[in-house]
Amino acid sequence: MAYKTKEDVSTPMSSFNFDTPQAESGRNYTTYDAILQPQVLLPSQFSDSRHRPAQLEPLRRLMAAILEDALRCFQRNINARGIRLRREFLEAKEWFFGSGAEGPFAFENVCSVLDLDPKQLRRNLRDWRTNQSARATRTNQVAS
Repeated sequence: MAYKTKEDVSTPMSSFNFDTPQAESGRNYTTYDAILQPQVLLPSQFSDSRHRPAQLEPLRRLMAAILEDALRCFQRNINARGIRLRREFLEAKEWFFGSGAEGPFAFENVCSVLDLDPKQLRRNLRDWRTNQSARATRTNQVAS
C-alpha cells in the first residue's frame, strides 16, 4: 500500500474505524481480513493426533506379523526340497522381490506402515541368502 503523506503513515490505531467498510474508509484491510477469518475444520481434521497411533496399532501389529511370517518362510525354506516348503519359499521370495504388487498388504505398503526401508530390507535378504549359499558350499566341500 502506498501512502501519500507522512500523516497517513503515522496514523494511530485508535483512529482506524474497523466497523466502516473498506470502500468507504479508503483503507485496505484485506490482509487483516484474511488473517482474522475463521478457519473451517472438519471433524476428521480436528481429531487428536495422539489417538492415531492407538487406532493404527492393530494394523501395524498385523503387518509386522505378516512380515515376520514371510521372513520365516524365506529363511527356513531356502534350501527346501519338498514341494510344499519350496512353494512357501517361492511365495515369500515373490512377495519380497516381485514387482507390481498391489493392495494393502503388499511388501512396500507393509514397509511403509512399519517405517522400514524396503530396498534395505531386500539388500539384507540378498546378503543373507548369499551368506547361506556360501556356508552351504563350504559345508558340502568339508563333508566331501
